Amino acid sequence: MFMLTHLAGFGAGGKSVVAVAGATGTAIGDMNAVGALSNAFDGVAEASTDADRVQKTNSDTGFVGKDWGAGSTKEVTKVEMLGTSNLGFCEQRTNVTIEIRGHSSAPSAGTEGTLLGTTGSIADTTSLVTVNVATPQAFRYVWAYLSASGGSLGHIYMGDMTIYEQV
Repeated sequence: MFMLTHLAGFGAGGKSVVAVAGATGTAIGDMNAVGALSNAFDGVAEASTDADRVQKTNSDTGFVGKDWGAGSTKEVTKVEMLGTSNLGFCEQRTNVTIEIRGHSSAPSAGTEGTLLGTTGSIADTTSLVTVNVATPQAFRYVWAYLSASGGSLGHIYMGDMTIYEQV
């Protein structure tokens, strides 16, 4: 017997998967050394300037994400991210691990909450990175936690981030 369980553009149970508008919610995180945290959600893929990215200076870790607001949650299915167009996600480090996390309370260090998906350790890149969430769960706070390794201490960057949800 043949049973269709997923269609392109649809999540589990026939729910639609849509990109959350960048202006939805409030940007959160500790990557605020350069520019506003909202720069990570401005839709600008060419993020080589301070006005188009977020950064945590002289650090191997950083996080940036969204607070959907009191009483609001999003059932995240995937997150697409770009580092800077010239330096990737980490300056002077060779590898980066990106974890997508969610929680009902605001993060303070970025390592709290439920791990929804991860890249594992990957070579730093200027290309699009996608983290798929195998089991979508609804959370008020959703963020990307970046951890760099290899090479020498530098900066952590997020050029652009698009969060997808089931509706």
